[in-house]
Amino acid sequence: MKRSAALASLSRDHHTALVVARELSRAGPEHAEVAASRFVRFLAVHELAHFALEESVLLPALPDEPQAQVFAARVHEDHDYLRAALRRLQDSPQAASVEFLHALGARLRTHVQMEERELFPYLEDSLDSATLEQIGVRLARGPGEEQNRTGDERTDLCRALVEQVADGLIFADREGLIQVWNAGAEAVFGYAANEVVGRRLDVIITEPLRAAHWAAFDEAIETGQTKSGREPKTTRSVHKDGRDLYLDVSFALVKDHAGEVLGAVAMARDITNRFRVDRDARRRIAELERQVEALSPER
Repeated sequence: MKRSAALASLSRDHHTALVVARELSRAGPEHAEVAASRFVRFLAVHELAHFALEESVLLPALPDEPQAQVFAARVHEDHDYLRAALRRLQDSPQAASVEFLHALGARLRTHVQMEERELFPYLEDSLDSATLEQIGVRLARGPGEEQNRTGDERTDLCRALVEQVADGLIFADREGLIQVWNAGAEAVFGYAANEVVGRRLDVIITEPLRAAHWAAFDEAIETGQTKSGREPKTTRSVHKDGRDLYLDVSFALVKDHAGEVLGAVAMARDITNRFRVDRDARRRIAELERQVEALSPER
């Protein structure tokens, strides 16, 4: 069946995707790393833009009927799976087992076949020629122009989220220099953004912890992985006024579409009062246990 000119660019992308899927499905232990690397480059450089176009141009054009909603759900599910696979391979290259790559190749191939054999014919049968032509024009613009139509709104939303989240949010670049410091961070640490942006993270790290912090930070930036994952950990910090703080902090690396590490983001929650109450309770319990032991008859 001849493909509509409006969808031809997406079909060309699908051809390349099938080549990558075949390489994944045939990868043996000796070629797993190469196949995984090819998938990461392909998805990060090309296919993420393809996904963005389908989600911003193609899916909104679907007719308002049950079959269309089924197609939309399947496309989103496949896109989410493939994005998650990309993040997994970027964060943990050792995750490129043969079994995982074979399953990934099968999923990519099935996704492409579903769109070529089911979704695209459905669109060509359901939409009139004028609508298809409009879709073709918007696809030719590329994802950047489509996304710029709502770029200002997204930027405003992102800024609002960063500023209004209750916890302290801090982003430091690869050199450990603070670049983002929200209102929550000001409430936790006492510093205004203009006092710390551009300074090293040492401003909120106690002296005894600095060597260990920078060793872990530099290793994470270099390897693209964190040893603690995204689980929050309790740590000690220092307020602007010099008093000790106890925080629950979670960390994550921030990467661009090509997988390059841009820096690290941290979310910090002040648990100083709770920590001290728990510590005092543990001390009282320990003291009571010592008293009970002292009163016990000798054996």
